[in-house]
Amino acid sequence: FSIRKNEKWYVYFLGLIGDCPAIKLALNHIGNNGYYSCWFCKIRGIHTANKRQYYYQEVFNMRSINSYRNESKEAEVKHENVNGHLGLSFFHELLDIALPHSILMDYMHITLLRHTRCVVLQMYTSIVPKKRSQIDDQLKFQQFPHTFNRKLKPIKSGHIKASEIKNLLFYALLPIFYQHLQVDKAAHVALLVCAIRVSSFTSCNYYFSLCNLVTDASSS
Repeated sequence: FSIRKNEKWYVYFLGLIGDCPAIKLALNHIGNNGYYSCWFCKIRGIHTANKRQYYYQEVFNMRSINSYRNESKEAEVKHENVNGHLGLSFFHELLDIALPHSILMDYMHITLLRHTRCVVLQMYTSIVPKKRSQIDDQLKFQQFPHTFNRKLKPIKSGHIKASEIKNLLFYALLPIFYQHLQVDKAAHVALLVCAIRVSSFTSCNYYFSLCNLVTDASSS
């Protein structure tokens, strides 16, 4: 759009980010408690133990740009669920990077406030009350450099902010909890911490590279 005479500004919409309920509405897609709820692949999921569960698959059936748009159109015309699509989204026309590549995972809600929080609470409740008190004391008095804006809170305090959960996950979860866990559980927690550290770094590189798609398109 024009700002002044002979001067134009270009605004590019690179992606869409939000928590799961917001993304569901924005994309006109099934919620995370339904079949084919993943925005990026077509894993169906199974219903067991009153929950929808999605088991790991070695070969993924990913959603492509063409399949995403075509199935959205099909759902719009038929007024039915097509592999998780409920219809077209106005973001199809707004975003400069096509769906689903422009869907950004909400690290705070998905990883920290949901998955990590559930893992920590399950571990915490599996430990006897006396040891829970010891863990809470260790967390409360854990020393951090002055550059850390958030200190650790006792888990019994209830509400914990995302930044506090991140500090707990990256710096305190293993050192404080490992002596209260069986070896296999401690190993799984170690893998979780390492995986989130690695995925956080690689995801940043992926989203940075999306800028090149828009730059290349605008220069051509």
